[in-house]
Amino acid sequence: METESEIVFKPVDLTTWDDFDALFESDEGPGFCWCMRKLISPDKPDQDENFYKRAFIKQRVQDGLPIGLLAYKDEEPIAWCSVNPYKTCFRLSEDEPKNNVLSLACFFVNREYRDKKFAELFIEKAITFARENGAEYLEACPVNLDAPGYKLMGLVASFEKAGFKYTKLQGLNRQVLIYTL
Repeated sequence: METESEIVFKPVDLTTWDDFDALFESDEGPGFCWCMRKLISPDKPDQDENFYKRAFIKQRVQDGLPIGLLAYKDEEPIAWCSVNPYKTCFRLSEDEPKNNVLSLACFFVNREYRDKKFAELFIEKAITFARENGAEYLEACPVNLDAPGYKLMGLVASFEKAGFKYTKLQGLNRQVLIYTL
């Protein structure tokens, strides 16, 4: 595993936008979604078009909204963790949460760095990021390891290890967990 000192975490803002853009546009990057699946209302036209998703998330950055963290190794962006204000996340959790919540919506890690405990590092950094952005709570909707489907929203065990507490089941597999800051 890479040591924490070898990995640098930075929030996505105007100074890191080009790195975020490069990571998402890379060959294995998530440019197909731009982490907008949980952020765009279903009534938006053209929401499936990548240019719209990219423009939408870039506007959020230009507006100064927190959208998440990038991980760097040797000054190259290698991973991403989405951390957004709850009220901007469509259907992450269907109940109205406590006030002042950030939602950790998903992870993306370049293939060569997967299985290196990035989720645990990101969760730790997301907690700090949420605190620095004035949140009182950090919410996540991970799955268990044996759940079918993608696991881009993380694994329950990683969040529980960090101190997140179960609040309810969402759908068949996602567990809504919350961390009190």
